[in-house]
Amino acid sequence: MSIQPGGTIDFKVSAAQAPYSVEFVRLHGVAINGDDQSVREESIGNAAAGFYQGRLQDLDPGSYAIVVPTFSPVISTFGFEVWVQPTLKDRECQTILAVATDRTTASWSLVIARDQLELRVGWGEDARILSMNLNDHEGKWIHIKGGRSDRGIALEFAVDGLWPSQRFGQTRFLALPDTPEPARVDRILIGSNLDERDRPVDRFNGRIDNPSVLSAPGEGAKPIASWDFAMGIDTLIVTDVSGNDLHGTLVNRPARGVRGHLWKGTKVRYQENPSEWSAIHFHEDDLNDARWETDFSATFPEATPSGIYAAKLTQGDQVEHLPFYIQPTERSKNKVLFLAPTNTYLAYANEHLGYGERGEAHQKRMRDKIQLNETDVFVHTHPELGLSIYDRHADGSGVMHSSWKRPVVNFSPNYITWLNAARRHFAADFYITGWLERSGVGFDVATDEDLHRMGLELLARYDVVVSGSHPEYPTSLEMDALKAYAGQGGSLMYLGGNGWYWVTSYDGDDTMTLECRRGYSGERNWTSHPAELMHATTGEIGGLYSHRGQSSRLFFGVASAGVGWGTASGYSRTQDSYSPDLAFMFEGIGDEMIGDFGYVLGGAAGDELDSADFAAGTPSNARVILSSRHNDTYYPFLESVTQVEPNVSGPNNPNVRSDVVFIETGAGGGIFSVGSICWAGSLAYDNYDNNVATLTGNVLRHFLREA
Repeated sequence: MSIQPGGTIDFKVSAAQAPYSVEFVRLHGVAINGDDQSVREESIGNAAAGFYQGRLQDLDPGSYAIVVPTFSPVISTFGFEVWVQPTLKDRECQTILAVATDRTTASWSLVIARDQLELRVGWGEDARILSMNLNDHEGKWIHIKGGRSDRGIALEFAVDGLWPSQRFGQTRFLALPDTPEPARVDRILIGSNLDERDRPVDRFNGRIDNPSVLSAPGEGAKPIASWDFAMGIDTLIVTDVSGNDLHGTLVNRPARGVRGHLWKGTKVRYQENPSEWSAIHFHEDDLNDARWETDFSATFPEATPSGIYAAKLTQGDQVEHLPFYIQPTERSKNKVLFLAPTNTYLAYANEHLGYGERGEAHQKRMRDKIQLNETDVFVHTHPELGLSIYDRHADGSGVMHSSWKRPVVNFSPNYITWLNAARRHFAADFYITGWLERSGVGFDVATDEDLHRMGLELLARYDVVVSGSHPEYPTSLEMDALKAYAGQGGSLMYLGGNGWYWVTSYDGDDTMTLECRRGYSGERNWTSHPAELMHATTGEIGGLYSHRGQSSRLFFGVASAGVGWGTASGYSRTQDSYSPDLAFMFEGIGDEMIGDFGYVLGGAAGDELDSADFAAGTPSNARVILSSRHNDTYYPFLESVTQVEPNVSGPNNPNVRSDVVFIETGAGGGIFSVGSICWAGSLAYDNYDNNVATLTGNVLRHFLREA
């Protein structure tokens, strides 16, 4: 998502088979021209600009493991053993195992076809099929054995791991007249099969646990490969422990660190006994990497200033922006850094929340009727684009990964979300960069990924760090860097709400994919099993940072307290705001009410709200200068209540509010937290000439002076 000046970005495009133009632009803040609001674009020259021929590139969702042997084992007879937990039975065919050989008559697959378990030997119409009725199998562990002997093919299973099969399952045998002939294994697939174009088909939904491929069916057969899924949980490798080194690679990042058939219910951390977490959960709609080919590459000169940029593609009347960031260099003289919450953008990538029962639930807390725009409809009608971590997979399990290595169509500078009929996330953060530009203060831009990689070394170059409007998904390394920065005298301006909330991780140096597990508290769209809270990528406990003793209230003075999408409120000044030592904040402001206007829900205090609570960790020296009250479309965050009660919405609940807090850190810097996602929309109101912009600017200049 970001590069250093002098770096190169590869762009991968799928477009109608006609020419399209490419222009490179720098994206500035939102330009306000009456009712017209759009991000101001500045064209920049680049040798890669010009015309390109469009072509369609396919998307192939579905996770699986593929093993391509470094040597080719020779088989005639074969066997297998595997535990599976199917989670979606309403599919024509779902592949558990598939072995392709140099002779199609010797290739075989183990599949579930609706309520039938089938062993198929050979491909296509010539396949010999042994079938067994699974009955009510969804969500249950099934132990399956079988294979081909010199006499024929055999298949048996037991439900919930109870063996022998005569008790809870069936055994079946099909005699074959021909003698099996030797064949070389070309590849082995787990969780999918591949068609003639090597695209995944017949994808499995559910968990597969420690499969083995054997030289023959039955006890005592020599293993060809035996994969231990409890090994390398933090990797995309499936490890063969047979001694034959038939290790495999996971495609499209299925879920690891999930319970296997041996889980006993006495442990909740996979590190305690990995053998109980020896399963991988595959999904037909996982998409981690589109694996598209590059259409053009662009290199940006070393003198390119830090900022937000895009490749602007135009084909007919269709215009698309492909945004990216240019990192700051150590030579920069700017003293302000805007920290773009790119993990939040990725968390919401291609979300489907406006549909179905979740859309209905949101509608009850909204001011405006849900209006799905062209982008929303496109996402919904093209499931091959993959999901957001706010969605559920087709089998109902929660999505815990999101990746930039696929098309993200709602990552657009002028996208209007259905949730508030206004800007949110990436599009809303141009209100903040627009305000910074109007302030006349030079600033650089960095991303969540940049801060994760560079840490305090990045922040220490600046006197003030300004957040985006919804920095919800920082990594633990980011949190550590921000605390260290404030501890050595840096100043932070948290200009949003519901920030610093979910534990988020990357897979090592791959910052293009994030992992988030929802836990079992907090404002969420799905719930983790208590034994599946540990991140596979890092091994750290997921869920809320507050459940790790790292509530944002301890550091920023505020934490998530309320949520709603009805009409937003303004703020009333507190008695403390009139203290002489805080007079600098209100220079040029004669209003008692702050932010009772705005481009997002009509006010500065709205959407998701943060409040101070001195009993829950707000520092004792924090100063609450503004506070809001709300209507009955606003409710408390789930983790802030311990029991269900009536009349807990805004008018009846003083805890459903936003507080604006100022903290002097004692190290020479300070923290300014506004506690509301809607604050950004009020910053820009009336062309950035209003009391919210004035107040925020006064604080920024104060921090720069004090530095």
